[in-house]
Amino acid sequence: MLGVSFHSINRWENGRAQPSPLAMKQIKELLHQMGEPGEALLARYFQK
Repeated sequence: MLGVSFHSINRWENGRAQPSPLAMKQIKELLHQMGEPGEALLARYFQK
């Protein structure tokens, strides 16, 4: 859905790389679309 490879996501999850600002925006939009579970993830990982 983000148009990135499995290897890119794996590097993000292992802390070896950071998603681009565009990817972060897309991730946030997808989480908003998920409803309540997505909102919980937003609150947990995207606190300001």
